[in-house]
Amino acid sequence: MNVMFTEVGYSSYDGANTQPWHWPAIPPVDVGEQADCYEALLSVCRNRPWWKGAFWWNWETDPNAGGLSDMGFTPQNKPAEQVLKDYYITITGDMNDDRKVDHYDVSLFADYWLDQSVVGWPDFNNDKKVNFMDFALLASNWQQSIPPP
Repeated sequence: MNVMFTEVGYSSYDGANTQPWHWPAIPPVDVGEQADCYEALLSVCRNRPWWKGAFWWNWETDPNAGGLSDMGFTPQNKPAEQVLKDYYITITGDMNDDRKVDHYDVSLFADYWLDQSVVGWPDFNNDKKVNFMDFALLASNWQQSIPPP
């Protein structure tokens, strides 16, 4: 069975890790605790075969939202934002999610060669076909890797 968490969010106040739904009268801001909560969930669930991800609450449309003095749910402009970036960073050409581009990725890429009905990877340049343009993007990252979170 596959599981997608349909709402996950943590406030930036001391105690949010024990009662994330509770909002104390005057909670002390603790952006580190929020980041720890994100890290805990992602480190435990990331490699579980049944876990397919999460919808994160609450990402604001204002790019300046959040910040180190904000005790709300948004991870924006707080340490929790970096936790999310570290876990979701990708490298173009990594088709098997092992955070590197190698012969395994080329093998997977070859299965889609000249396919003209692909949306998303391995159509890395989003022109709805898998061809030398996409291969060039994969090749530009050949043997590159990114460290695990």
